[in-house]
Amino acid sequence: MQQFYLQAAIATLPPTVRELLQLVADYQLKGWQRQLVKASGALADRIPLHSAPPAQTCKRLGLPAYYLYK
Repeated sequence: MQQFYLQAAIATLPPTVRELLQLVADYQLKGWQRQLVKASGALADRIPLHSAPPAQTCKRLGLPAYYLYK
């Protein structure tokens, strides 16, 4: 999975920067890889971290820690 995130990070670089860093086209994501990275990122965005500021704020307001992650 880490390889897909690395490829996704490199794919977001402008072409001139990729050329400067000598990163070839092997770092381009295929359609299914792009969907996998997007879906896993969306899932990770929904996991409440109880030590994170949004969860702490919810707790102070008497709301469940996952309230903002719905």
